[in-house]
Parts: sequence; structure tokens; C-alpha cells
Amino acid sequence: MEKMTLAYKPDNALTFEGRKYRLRMPFDAVLRVLDLQHDTLFLPHERLALSVKILAGTRAAKLPVEKQQKLFSKIFDEYINDNSHPAGSGPRVLDFSQDAAAIYSSFRQAYGIDLFEEQGRMDWRIFMALFHGLPDNTKIREIMLIRGREIPEATKYNAKEIAALMEAKAYYAIRISEDEAEQTFQSGVDRLAASLAERGSHGIP
Repeated sequence: MEKMTLAYKPDNALTFEGRKYRLRMPFDAVLRVLDLQHDTLFLPHERLALSVKILAGTRAAKLPVEKQQKLFSKIFDEYINDNSHPAGSGPRVLDFSQDAAAIYSSFRQAYGIDLFEEQGRMDWRIFMALFHGLPDNTKIREIMLIRGREIPEATKYNAKEIAALMEAKAYYAIRISEDEAEQTFQSGVDRLAASLAERGSHGIP
């Protein structure tokens, strides 16, 4: 995602293959698109077309599928994904859908902002800048800290601490769909197979 500058308002005009598209980027539209990627009621090409339509309009949604995919990837990379938690960098600590109530209350607590009143108005990049600025005493930050905290090594003194942390982690655990669970399992199988193949190539039993 492009860095925000205070010298100019966020620019949502995108040029793609010689045509200019005026993007619609309020935070609630982006969140609908993110939710849509896991909606099994739609086929992949339907999810793609709906996502492009929400963000870039009807004209963009009429492009051939391969161009829709390129356009959506460009929008996602340049306007949505802030790379604040790259894949493989640690446990997943945030789910915008599951954590909606905590995010809402945190914005009210920290900024006095009612996110429902900002629907259709607050740009995604502004939303994310405010989100990253939330203090640690807000609910969503507390939840994220619990999810990301490592279980300490057990000693004869910290049994209660470990039990409390494990209970909190279970309570706030991110629920995943069957598709996500299958992908996670397959990813683990692939990593194991790659590891075994590498060990074999080096003659390691």
C-alpha cells in the first residue's frame, strides 16, 4: 500500500491499461471485499467480479476475467494491503469480521469515532492509519497482544500465568473456515514434504 502523505488527500484514481478508474475506497467497502473472498456462496470468478465492481465500478467488472484479476491485484497491492503482518511472520492476530465489535469499541474509546457514522466516508488508508495508532489499552489491542503472546516456558512458579494465558488464547482464538483449515493443513504437508526432500538430497537420514 502506498504511503500516506498529509500534503494531499488520498488519491483514488487508478490508471490500468490506458484507462483511468475512480476507485471507491471507504473502509466498509474494503471490508466487504475482504469478507467476500471467503464467501462460499459465490464461485471464484463471481467473487472476483463482485470485488472489482465494489472497488472500481461496473465498467471494470465487465473486463475479461484475466484483466479483472490483474486489476484487482493492482488495487489490493497498491491501495489495500499494508504489509503490516506479512505471511509467515508469526501467528495471525486479527480478523476484521470476528473482531468487529472490539474494533468499533476501540475507535470509540480512543478517538470518539462512531464507525457506523463513517461508513461510505472514511477512506481505507485513513482507517488503517487510525487502527495502527490505537493504544494498547483498547480492546482490540488487548486481544491482538493475547493472540500474539508466546506461552512462556513452564517453571514451578508460573503455572497459573500459563493457564490463564492459554484460557485467554482459547477464548479469543480466530475461528477459521473449513477451506482455511484445509489450506493450512495442506501448507503444513507441503512444508514437511519439502523438508524431507531437502534432507534426502543432503544424505540426511
